[in-house]
Amino acid sequence: MKKAVLAIVVSVGVLSLAACRSGKQEHQPGLSETEKRSADGRDRTCSLPDGSQFALTAHAPHLGKYDAFHSGKIRDAFAAAFHITYRGKHVATTLASFNDDLPDCVDYGMSENTIYALTDKAVFRFMTADGKRGGSVLVVSDDGGLTFSDNLHPNAPLQAGANTQLKAAFQAFAYYRSRFRILGGQYQLEITDPLSFDKFLLFVSANRGKTWTGPIGSVDPTVFSSSEVDRQRASFAWNAWQFKLFKAEQEACKHPPPETGCASATNNDWSAQWRACLSERAAPACLKSLPDPTPRLRERQPGA
Repeated sequence: MKKAVLAIVVSVGVLSLAACRSGKQEHQPGLSETEKRSADGRDRTCSLPDGSQFALTAHAPHLGKYDAFHSGKIRDAFAAAFHITYRGKHVATTLASFNDDLPDCVDYGMSENTIYALTDKAVFRFMTADGKRGGSVLVVSDDGGLTFSDNLHPNAPLQAGANTQLKAAFQAFAYYRSRFRILGGQYQLEITDPLSFDKFLLFVSANRGKTWTGPIGSVDPTVFSSSEVDRQRASFAWNAWQFKLFKAEQEACKHPPPETGCASATNNDWSAQWRACLSERAAPACLKSLPDPTPRLRERQPGA
């Protein structure tokens, strides 16, 4: 419950982290071309280095609204999600098996001749062969986008169902953020806690996604870019500090008798300490080193 409350706080003001550079050999996660969006948010394009692109189109103009995702009607979930079409120089292919609830151009890319699409949060139009739905999707194309593979994601029902170690690793996270790359012919998929970015699990496939090994755990990223992780960790630390400060302000104003300026006095004191720490250290280090904020009351004037 505590983590769920923190998730709400941390979700406010999260930055868009897609960058805009591409390499000659390996198209690394975090280096996607600039995402383009229509004014109403219903259409997005993710450009690839060879001039091709993924087009993501939604049927609902106000994505992310509570009623679109939580009404309990499957058709509403489909309406809110983006369906995906790959537009190559000589081909246009619709990835018909799933829609992407939360698309990010950093997860649509290519490595040499392999095109890939990854999503952590997918809506399936069709059930899998064993009657299961849902989960994450990783599909790749080795023929220029003419066709795409079945779901190769290590947490796909058919993949994880056959490997209890893989299944347990994903269940331990419950929800996660992931990045994918192809390096030297090896598929590498890494997941992390989407709030704190404080631990990483790496899954590897040497046979084009048919089977996966892992996880390999680490506190440092392998596939995620270091710059993205640093920004996310700083954002998490700032939001976590603000949540602690908010609780201290509430406690200050419960002090009998209630005083005017109780919240601002608490905020001013502890915000000054936070800024002083940031002048010397990174935000995650400040979050660990500073004590939890405590109530501060307005200084009384003589004779008051």
